[in-house]
Formats: sequence, structure tokens, C-alpha cells
Amino acid sequence: MKEVEKKEFRVALTGNPNSGKTSIFNHLTGLNQKTANYPGITVELKEGKLTAGNLSSITIIDTPGLYNLYPSSEDEIVTVNLILNNETKPDAIIFVADATQLERQLVLFSQLRDLHIPLVLAISMTDISRDKGTEIDVEAIEKELNVPCVEINGRTGKEKGLICEAIEKIADKNDAQQQPDFINLGSYPVTPGLKIFENKTEYEKLAIINNKKHISSLSKEEVQAINEWEKEENIQPVALQVSEIISRSNKVKQILHKVVKEKKEQEKRFTEKLDKVLVHHIWGPIVFFIILGVVFQSVFTWASYPMDAIDTLTSWGVEGIKKLLPEHWVTNLITDGMMAGVGGIIIFIPQIAFLFLFIGVLEDTGYMTRVTFIFDRLLRKFGLNGRSVVAMVSGFACAIPAILSARTITNRKEKLATILITPFMSCAARLPVYTILIALAIPNIYIWKVFNLQGIVMISLYLLGVVVALVFAYILKKVLKLKEEDVFLIELPEYRNPHWKKIFLTVLEKVKIFTLEAGKIILIISIALWFLANYGFDNDMQEAEAKALSNIEQQNLSTEKAEYIIASKKLEASYIGKLGKLIEPAFKPLGYDWKITVGILTSFAAREVFVGTMSTLYAIENQDDDTSIIQNLSKAQNENTGMSAFTLPVSCSLLIFFAFAMQCMSTLAIVKRETNTWKWPIVQLVTMTVVAYFSAMGVYNFLS
Repeated sequence: MKEVEKKEFRVALTGNPNSGKTSIFNHLTGLNQKTANYPGITVELKEGKLTAGNLSSITIIDTPGLYNLYPSSEDEIVTVNLILNNETKPDAIIFVADATQLERQLVLFSQLRDLHIPLVLAISMTDISRDKGTEIDVEAIEKELNVPCVEINGRTGKEKGLICEAIEKIADKNDAQQQPDFINLGSYPVTPGLKIFENKTEYEKLAIINNKKHISSLSKEEVQAINEWEKEENIQPVALQVSEIISRSNKVKQILHKVVKEKKEQEKRFTEKLDKVLVHHIWGPIVFFIILGVVFQSVFTWASYPMDAIDTLTSWGVEGIKKLLPEHWVTNLITDGMMAGVGGIIIFIPQIAFLFLFIGVLEDTGYMTRVTFIFDRLLRKFGLNGRSVVAMVSGFACAIPAILSARTITNRKEKLATILITPFMSCAARLPVYTILIALAIPNIYIWKVFNLQGIVMISLYLLGVVVALVFAYILKKVLKLKEEDVFLIELPEYRNPHWKKIFLTVLEKVKIFTLEAGKIILIISIALWFLANYGFDNDMQEAEAKALSNIEQQNLSTEKAEYIIASKKLEASYIGKLGKLIEPAFKPLGYDWKITVGILTSFAAREVFVGTMSTLYAIENQDDDTSIIQNLSKAQNENTGMSAFTLPVSCSLLIFFAFAMQCMSTLAIVKRETNTWKWPIVQLVTMTVVAYFSAMGVYNFLS
């Protein structure tokens, strides 16, 4: 491995979707992973260092799945570009193939082999294949294909050593160029003699020609030269591609006939029996909504215990620091500014973790793929397709990766419609807001001693988002005139036990991103809010304090009440008070006072900031109070009405507002990047804000 240690050796993990690539990636790299960007690639790919023996200089790249080198979606284009691009081409490829779908998956393998890139064939899910009665001779396949071949189980990672050994072998002995082509290319046209094709294999030339629009390292002049050559030679790319795939498929069948033995008679597989119910046109949707109900009931109920513990620890921490440090503005900044704001977010980590956990289990078992299948027919009526449901369900976690997942939709207008409606799905960032407002407005009681009323309201908000998303999808169908049909082809993988380590790593990563990204924003905003709420123009602050002292003297109030009135009057005269009162009239029809209005504005950075804002503002009013966030907010008063600031009408109005409003700068930025224009993000922002505003107004007036 001396040669390898001199420079970085880059290995791409490639294969069909659902072949087990990500599991292998996690086993090979552990937690030593990062997100990487490549030239011409808009999708973020994962990279990780191989953590084994002398292979520390090897970088593993996890790529999106594809079926062949003729991509039909943006995710597939990313992988093709990575492999054929001179600037990003890997030094070797680990091809992960599902043993239960070997015939179809080896077609892509044969294409990669003819690119003469060093290859390792890793056959996964062999345990499932054996259960089906199929025996695969791994040594025979290795001999037939003339590449290192290992049998792996992505669920246990026990074969990590075999993969490392194979990588070491191909890294030391780069003899891929000497391998014969998988199929005879003699019937294919001679490729043009351009400089870009120097030192390329014959099949690599053809692959570049077929993907000329997708390879970012090609210049406009080179693409134009290829187009002119195709025109002169009367090349028919589609016909050539079909002919090639058929030739490769026939060759793969011949090889597998020698190395794979199947039992002639098998009992009906567990998957087939289960699919009779789970993909049924009636029972399938019913089961899905039951599962969804259980998920959100569990998220709300199970998370309450760790949330209570975090809330208690935060309160102890605040009080401990106040006792430890002297009375000073720095102490107040730490406790009432930073800790109140950030503490208002970390309390919701358990709920977010449980949500990602359930989504991870549904994906890893193979059930989520069935969901896309059973809802395809329904979603087409709204101008979407089955792949849209992946984005919509992913939107329950976060709109940003959900919007990115829409790249698998090949129909341009269906993709745009999916991107525009996905933010209506209630993401994890809404969860803290929902939890606080539901706790303030809805009693914590059980119906029939089973169903938590607060949990039912939570589920209703999620379903409401789905309904409104579909309504707008239908409107977009009419506006965009979605008439072009997109063929929906999907492979239903075998059901399998969830891979808990992979799910744990995913949950850890998502929670980490959520906490750190949101935490940075909230910390900055909390400090800014604390400053704006504690300081103001000198004359205004002095006048406010004087009025407060006058009222205290006249009413002969207790010290506790006096401190509250002074803090309240000074808050009203502060910079944040001035700003809130300036824009308060715009939100008064919704029942919001100036403090809630400030929360609406600051939460545009990220929805969850609303909780931190409320925590900071009301912590200032209740500096002497050792109660939790919810208790503080339940005591808050609307200065205009003298009533509670969070009455049932106000709380429900806020729930509806946050259910529909965009309130996320990051999502808008992603939409702009995906649509390559500011037109659609602006349309999205205006539409969602208008719908949120008038819906919240209607709810407030109806309940008042």
C-alpha cells in the first residue's frame, strides 16, 4: 500500500437504488463522514474516510443510486457526472448489488466495467436470497467477471474486512485497463476524434457522447462538436442505447445461468403475502394512515418524559448560574438571553429524534417504497406522481432534503409542483411551536383512556397540511397545465428488519444538523433580542421606569409585583417594544400583541426561533420566576385586552398561521437553487403568507 499512502485514493460506492449502498458506507466510514460538493453537482454527496488498518488515506464517496449510465433524473445525473467527469472521476468503484435482483443490477455493473475503472463487486442481501431458495456461487461470479467479488451483509457489517482487502488489492494492482470489454462494441459507430477522447476506452467515449449534456467538464464547444458529428453520421442515440442494454442483459443472463442455482418450487414469499395487504388499493392507504397515527401519537407521548427532564435541568441550570454569578448584565444575558432562547429549542430534541427514528424505520424496512406505489394513482389526479409522496413524507422531517428528493421526478412540471407544495407539510421545525401552543390551548386528557387529545390535535395539523398541499397541487395542475404523462416505474424491495446502526447514525446526524444549525441562528437572535428588549432610548427607558415606580407607590404593591411591573414597562419602552408596536396593527386582526408579532418576524429565520423569542421576551417579564416556558407563557397577558396573551382563539390562530406560513429562509434558498429562479420562491412565500394570514384570522374570529 505504499503507492496508496502517497496520495488520496477515492472510491465511489455505486449501485441501483435500495441495493444497500448507504449501509455499507456507514460500516466502512463509521462517524468519520462529511458532506462534499463537486464541480457541476448541485446535490450534496457524502464522503468518509475508511477506518481500517493502513487504508486511512482512502476516501469513500456515497453516490445516488441509478439503473444504467443513461440517467433520467437529477439524482442519477449526479452519479454519472461524478464517474465520467475528468475532475471528479474516482480511482475505483465498489459496486453494491442486491442478490435478489442480480440479473437487472449487473447491467449497470457491466457498463462500469467497460469504463475500465477498477471495480469491486459487493453482493448484498444474500441472506434474503437464500431464504428465497437462491444460491449464488460468489467464487464463480468472480471468475466469470474477472473482478474481486465479496459477499456482504450491510445489516451487520461483519464483512468490512473483506471489502477492505478487495480495495487494497485493486489499489495496489490497477490492471483494469487490461480487461476485455464485457460486450463487443464492433457494431457501434466510430467515435469522433476530439481531444477530449484521448486516452479513453471505446465505451467511455460512447458514454461521454450519450451524456454530453450532463458532464460539467465538457465545454460548450466540445458539446457542439459532438452534436455536429452525430448529425453528420446520422447517429440515433436512443436506438443505440436500447441495443446496448439488450446485449448486456443477454450476456448477464448467460453468466448468471452458470453461477446461480434456484429451487424450482418455493413457498410463497413473506413479502408477497404482506404486499397483498400493504399495497392493496383500499387496505394499503388505511394501513398507512394507521401507521402515521401511531407514529405521531408515539412522538407526542414518548417524548414527554425526556422533554420534562430537559426542562427541569434547564431550569436548575438557570437558577444555579443566577446564584453562582453576581447580579450583573452579563449574568442576565447568559440566563435570560442565551439560555432562555437555546433552552427553548433543545427541549424539543426528543420529539425530533423520535420523528426521524420512525421515518428511518419505515424507509429501512422497505415500507416507504410501497407508500409511493399505493399513492401514485391518487396523486396523479392532483398533478403529482408516486415519487412526490417521498418528498411529502420527508417534508414531515425537513422541507430542505424533501425538496432535494424531488430530483427523482423526471417530469419537469410534476417536479415543480412537488417543490412548491412540500413546505405545506408540517416539518420538525414546526414541532416546538405546535407543542408549546397545543400545551397552552388543549387540555392534556385522554379519550377512551387511549388517545391523547393533544396528540389528536397534533395529528390533525399534520393532516391539514397534507390536505392543503393537495389542494394547491390541483390548482398548480390547472395553472401549469400538467398534461404530459410521466411513466412511474419503481422496484419494490424485499421487506427486511431495520438496520438499527444505520438508523441511529441517520437520527444522530439529523438531530445534530437541526440543533447546530438552528442553535446558531437562535443563539444570535436570542442575544440580539435580549439586547433589544433590555435597552432603549435613554429618555423612554427612564420615563417608563418612573411611571412604573409611581404606579407601585400608589398601589402599595409587593416587591415581586413591583419588579414585574418595572420590567414590563421597560420592555415596552425598549427597542424591541418600539418595533413590535410599530407592526402590531398588521397582526391585531389575528389577536396577536406586539410580543407575538416580534416572534412572528424573528421566526422567519427559522420557525423554531418563535419559541426561543417567546422564551426570551417572557423570561424578561418573569425574571424572578423559576417556572418552565409553558408556565411562563400561560401567565403572559395581552396589554391591550388585559386577558391572557395565549387564549384558545389566539393559540389556535397561531397554530394555523405556522401550519401554513413559509417562515423559513433556508427553504426559500433551496427552492431558488432547485428552480434556478427567484420567481417561484417569491410566489411560494407570498402565497403561503397570504393563506396563513387569512386562515389564522378566520380561526381567531370564529373562536372568539
